[in-house]
Amino acid sequence: TGTAIRIEDAQNDPRWQGRKYDAETGFITRSILCVPIEAHGNVIGVIQVLNRRGGPFTDDDQRLLEALAGMGSVAIENARLYENLEEKVSERTAELTRTLGELRETQAQLVQSEKMAALGDLVAGVAHEINTPLGAVSSNTDLVARALAKVKEAVADPAQAEKSRTYIDRAASMAEVSREACRRIGEIVRSLRNFARLDE
Repeated sequence: TGTAIRIEDAQNDPRWQGRKYDAETGFITRSILCVPIEAHGNVIGVIQVLNRRGGPFTDDDQRLLEALAGMGSVAIENARLYENLEEKVSERTAELTRTLGELRETQAQLVQSEKMAALGDLVAGVAHEINTPLGAVSSNTDLVARALAKVKEAVADPAQAEKSRTYIDRAASMAEVSREACRRIGEIVRSLRNFARLDE
């Protein structure tokens, strides 16, 4: 009911429904004082005391029990708040854990993207570095083929022996340039292999 109940003679009061319990336990209820435990205008519990020594419960007993009920209400509310706080902390911790996992995944993706971008730049640079000596080899191969055709013609005519030596010297010089270009390509390939091993 939300109000205190004081029963001076429980055995003869129709409000008391505990005779059955007295019969089962052998306890004899003589007097009862009950006060509600309230929080925010709602009854959340009851404090009950039985059998005051020296007679029925007094107004002072009721005030004391009401004061205890007030303290009990504060304690219960604090416990509920703490329980809610614990629940909120757990939820927030779970949320932060999920967010941290997402951040780590995003970071890994960004690192991978940066690696891919760096690899793209590296490939473009390597393509340029290989293309330059490869162009020299390709050009020199064509020139050597032409020079050898001219040498073949000149060998047939003894009067052009000097010209033949000039073509042979040019072909040897171009072969040296091609050899240097091939050496440079080999260095680039070795550097790439070493880079690939560092990334493992």
